[in-house]
Amino acid sequence: MSSDQAWLGGCQCGGIRYVITAPPLTLYACHCTECQRQSSSAFGLSMPVPRSGFTVTQGNPQLWTRTADSGRVVRCAFCPDCGTRLYHLPTRNDAVVNVKPGTLDDTSWLRPVAHVWTSSAQPWVIIPPNVLRYERQPPDFEALYAAWGAWCERANEASPVADSIAGVRAGYDRWAAVYDHDANPLPALEAAHVRTAAGDVRGLSVLDFGCGTGRHTTWLAAAGATVTAIDFSKGMLAEARRKPGSANVRFLTHDLRAPLPFADAAFDLVVSGLVLEHLQDLSGPLAEVRRVLRRDGRAIVSEIHPAMLRSGSQARFTDPTTGEVVRPGSVPHQLRDFVVAASQAELVFEDLVEAAPDAAFAARYPRAAKYVGFPMLLVMCLRADDASRG
Repeated sequence: MSSDQAWLGGCQCGGIRYVITAPPLTLYACHCTECQRQSSSAFGLSMPVPRSGFTVTQGNPQLWTRTADSGRVVRCAFCPDCGTRLYHLPTRNDAVVNVKPGTLDDTSWLRPVAHVWTSSAQPWVIIPPNVLRYERQPPDFEALYAAWGAWCERANEASPVADSIAGVRAGYDRWAAVYDHDANPLPALEAAHVRTAAGDVRGLSVLDFGCGTGRHTTWLAAAGATVTAIDFSKGMLAEARRKPGSANVRFLTHDLRAPLPFADAAFDLVVSGLVLEHLQDLSGPLAEVRRVLRRDGRAIVSEIHPAMLRSGSQARFTDPTTGEVVRPGSVPHQLRDFVVAASQAELVFEDLVEAAPDAAFAARYPRAAKYVGFPMLLVMCLRADDASRG
């Protein structure tokens, strides 16, 4: 479980939304009668997370305060409209938020490592044999924290690398160490076009969607933008963090197919460089880009030109350790696919650039020599279409 991963959640009616940007400390099931009453079920789940890594991004939860049998005070946050219990704020530890993890958008990965207050558990509840078990409140949570850490390590080791996006991620993890140094002509050809399209970014809030090694992140931050950078490759993010100026950038590991962990209208500009060719679905990611853009916000999306994909070219590199030519995997999208997906996302085209290398460029990047005059790169300049929303 990564320290820069993000988890989204919210209430039943959707009025309250939150994001967790720090790894959970543990996860346990509580069988006390208060949790049974609160959850209207046999037990309640609690997932403590660092307070610094928990943010309500939408709505205003209400607080209800109760005093436990121990005398400690618990502040309970809930949605004022649908009543969903979202999290607890324990007064004994201001550094922690006890999230009710059933409110997460994705609950498929939840596995409690402990069961507490089993003395009042319903008789029909079967508690797994391989978890910690306490008849009452644990004396401390150190054992729960350790058990959770061990479970996360086992889960990470067992994670399959079989689906297409995992293969892309694994490929880019291997590419990260040499990505900035392997004379790939596409990022070099892209650089000037993206900077020109972005214009003056001083004071803007910018999302680098699929930041890779931070080739756009660094110049955006140096130019005065407030930059958030996301990528699904931990290896690429590690390289990005090593670049000068990266301390001022917020980095997050995020599956680019999933909803973005940001509030609506959070950014003035979204930059996405050479990313969408690796995603089968274009509509979902572009709809999320539109959602997080402010009124009249812009998106600059660069992609390997569809003509290159038709000719058999795709993202590839040579592993310097093994000599293996690695192709992380590309989807042969056509220009019409981008146009349709952008239109469905209510993004309008302001400009469309088809960039081809010239002889001078090919002299600096020999791999581009056979493509002189041939379109290698597509740069789409998009704007949030507020008129379509009335």
